[in-house]
Amino acid sequence: MKQDLQPRMKQISQIIIVIMLMGSSTILAKKIAVKKKVDHPRLKKLVILPINNVENKPAYGYLEASITEAIKKMIKKQFAYKGMSKYSLNKLLKENFIFKKDFHTQTASMAVGLIGKLDVVISGSYKIVIKNKESIIVTDIAIYDIRRKKVISKFTMRLPADNRIWSSIEKIAKRITTEAKSVLPNKKEWLRKGYKIFHDRAPIFHDFSLGFSSGLSMYYFGYASD
Repeated sequence: MKQDLQPRMKQISQIIIVIMLMGSSTILAKKIAVKKKVDHPRLKKLVILPINNVENKPAYGYLEASITEAIKKMIKKQFAYKGMSKYSLNKLLKENFIFKKDFHTQTASMAVGLIGKLDVVISGSYKIVIKNKESIIVTDIAIYDIRRKKVISKFTMRLPADNRIWSSIEKIAKRITTEAKSVLPNKKEWLRKGYKIFHDRAPIFHDFSLGFSSGLSMYYFGYASD
């Protein structure tokens, strides 16, 4: 009988040892995970507001989405950051009476940034002018460091708006990307250091640039001006 029990006791001892080792490994893994979480730099929160058709000319309204989307794609490719969800932004706009037509102003851009507890806001406007019988797109862009309450960059670009309009839009997006280097971390460098971009884990902040429905025209920010 004793001989029969010995193999069983040996098996039980081995199982206990395995369980203890697994438990130790889990605890160690959790400690490492916590350490990594502590050491992980905080991603900056960014909003790219639609580049406003400042003269509100319907014939050129389509460029608003095109310019904003081009900026979004280039910024996303170049930098590591968190965006603000459409739901959270819409709620912010509604509760604070911020009107879409004012997004390009410093007052509205700073208000969105401060109320939304963001780090960076990119906004701007465009208009089409005729000069020497040629169509020119005049774009005014601003990049704001919200935490420092500082304008990082503010510039105007004048580019062809004829059959070269898409090339012009690409140049606008590239210029913004160049200017944003001083305030946003490079995505490749961020990932090379082993840091992660937790876009899918946060319901409030994730990676996107804002698109707005016509319903946002109901939201006002009457005192927004530069």
